[in-house]
Amino acid sequence: MKKALAFFLVTIIIVSLMPSTIANTADYSMVGVILSQNADTFSIKADGTYFLKENSSSFTDGTLTVTRSSSSLLTVTHSEKGILYTGKSVSIMRENIDTDAGSLALGNFKYLGHFLISIVDGSVQIINHVPLSHYLYGVVKSAMSNSFPTEALKAQAIACKCLAINNFTLSNGIYTISDRASDLIYNGFDKNAKNIIKAVDATMNKALFANSAILDTRFCTSNGGETSLPSAQSEYYAIATDKYDFANPNSRIEKVSFSLGKSIDLPSSLHDTLIERVCAQLGEKADKIEEIYSVTPHSPSVKGASIGMTRCRFLLCVKNSENGTLYDNVACDIAFSALGCFRSPYLEAYWGEISQDSCTLFLARQGGGVGLSMRGAQQRALCGHTYEQILQFYYPGAELKSFTVSAPKNPIKPLPLPTGEYVEAVTAFEVNFRTEPNTDCEIITLLKKGTLVKVYSRNNGWAFAVYNNTAGYLYDAYLSYDPTASQSPEATAAPTPTQTPTPK
Repeated sequence: MKKALAFFLVTIIIVSLMPSTIANTADYSMVGVILSQNADTFSIKADGTYFLKENSSSFTDGTLTVTRSSSSLLTVTHSEKGILYTGKSVSIMRENIDTDAGSLALGNFKYLGHFLISIVDGSVQIINHVPLSHYLYGVVKSAMSNSFPTEALKAQAIACKCLAINNFTLSNGIYTISDRASDLIYNGFDKNAKNIIKAVDATMNKALFANSAILDTRFCTSNGGETSLPSAQSEYYAIATDKYDFANPNSRIEKVSFSLGKSIDLPSSLHDTLIERVCAQLGEKADKIEEIYSVTPHSPSVKGASIGMTRCRFLLCVKNSENGTLYDNVACDIAFSALGCFRSPYLEAYWGEISQDSCTLFLARQGGGVGLSMRGAQQRALCGHTYEQILQFYYPGAELKSFTVSAPKNPIKPLPLPTGEYVEAVTAFEVNFRTEPNTDCEIITLLKKGTLVKVYSRNNGWAFAVYNNTAGYLYDAYLSYDPTASQSPEATAAPTPTQTPTPK
């Protein structure tokens, strides 16, 4: 009995120490980024070997010119091969999906993967169809410099991945997102960002979870010294002092310091603002602040915060120099944003440090202060924190778990479309549509029962057919032919299944 109990306890301990894993039912191996480009004519410089999915024409290097030749047609011309294709849409596919196999240059940026080009709502739309990791190379590069410490880059890669997954929209079987700041800024691929590439690759099997769902992460450039809460999923965040952000010399912070007591070093802009406010409040003339008794920042924009104050109360003694009249213990309550002593339009949070004889007012925080601070993460990594520790601080309610994204595959180059006579047939069962007449080759797609195909030849139990403007092979015995139609081309005999078979 004791042995059994001991075994049971050891089993519990082992299971509790195993990393948590969440099954990923969505396929994020390839994602689509809608690029900010809507010109009717544009050039794409190709590096590497590509083919057009629509007609299998291929090319290596060179320059493509894409032109909207009418309201609904696109023409693709290669610098050496001439016109390659004209149609309603075109898919420029890179034969090898690996990062070092080439790129497509559009404007000032280079892109990995494929370009899917079509006309949407009267404008030309380009979708960069890339592996998720390749997309993250560009997104992280837009957020952090390649010179950032590795652990900060890893934390940023996971935060970007989780935010992207929550912003993807499933459209025509592709998870799509824009390249704008409203989603995540994406400027393609930079092969020189080697540290970013390594950080993304090292964390592709991890994600932050809010229970069983991926956390909708938020992050900012700098929180100014304290984290803030999002409007949703706030239980996975916290308001916490972030001394690392404030200590980072790259964090943008404005400060105004002056003495309490006799006003001898008050900035002129702040002095004039306070005098104007006091005169309006008293209905009397005054032109000089004689003494500052106290300064009290108050009314935080978020309950429980110690920075992000909205107002500041000054207790003053002011003087009318013309007649010598003093107005003592005048309380002047004013919004921080109206003080007139701060300049930056990019910073968002006000606060103050008050001692017995001095006061320093601050304007800090760039980007809302919610979630991971890039400057805080940078400083924490420089101080030896791991990416797990960085994420734990900025997302204390979330859990880092294993997350599997399947490896992307090279695209299947379509066979040339056949010409000549054909007969129509319908699939009698589910059947695999393949690139070659054998069961070891690539599967183009799975044809459902009742799918109509055009059969051009039948040989050795296989039918060469066209489905959805794509040529391929399928097992002939899984097809049903109209007995009244011409059976040209001739076929060798194939057995008819007597029960529902497994797709061949």
